[in-house]
Amino acid sequence: MTLSQELERRRETLAAILEGHAIKTRRRARWNHRTSMALMVLSVLCSATAAGLGFFTTQSSRLVGGIAILTPLIAYVAVNLKLEGKASWHHRKSNALYALSSRLRYELPEQPAADQIADVSKAYDALNVAMQREWDSTLSFHWTGLSRPEMGVGTQAGGATAK
Repeated sequence: MTLSQELERRRETLAAILEGHAIKTRRRARWNHRTSMALMVLSVLCSATAAGLGFFTTQSSRLVGGIAILTPLIAYVAVNLKLEGKASWHHRKSNALYALSSRLRYELPEQPAADQIADVSKAYDALNVAMQREWDSTLSFHWTGLSRPEMGVGTQAGGATAK
C-alpha cells in the first residue's frame, strides 16, 4: 500500500468514526429532549387530573392527593436529571463532530499530508476532553444538592451566629 493510499484509508476511517459518533450523539440529544418534554407533560396532566377529580367528582381525598403529589415529584426528577441541559450538550457535541468531519472531508487538500489528518484527530481528542470536563462540572448528578449544610445550635443558614 502506498503512502497516499494509507492516508486516504486513515482519512476515511476517521471520517466514519466522527460521523458515527455524531449520529449517536444526535440520537441521545433527541432522547433527552423528548424525555424531558414527556415528563413535563405528565406532570401537568397529573396536576390537571388531580384538580379535575377534586373539583368535579366525589373521589377519595387519598386518590386526589396521591395524584397531586406526583406533579412535584415528576418535576423534581426532570429538573435534577438535567435532561434539557444534556440535550443541549449532545447537540453541541454533535455539531462539533460534524464540523470536524466536514473539515476532514472538504476542507483538507485532495491529497492531505499525514499531519493534516493528525490535526483533525487531535481536535477530536481535544473535543472529547473538553466536552467531558463540561459534563462533569455541570451535568453530572450530585447528591449534594439534596443535602443541607449542618447547622449548630444558634447558627443560621449562612453560618452566622444568631443574636
